[in-house]
Amino acid sequence: MVGVLGFDPAGVALLIAIFALQDSFGTACNVTGDGALTLMLEGLFNKNGELNLAPIVQAS
Repeated sequence: MVGVLGFDPAGVALLIAIFALQDSFGTACNVTGDGALTLMLEGLFNKNGELNLAPIVQAS
């Protein structure tokens, strides 16, 4: 990366630090959004409380 884009080692370190912060924030937003969408869809399709959301355990 130093040779191709012309960054010095300090610039590369800064890019890696910024990427690590941005990546974890993006992951947190993705997980939170997935949970919110799940709750909205469950409320939309389970208005009468008919869905059993307990895990199915099969005896072996």
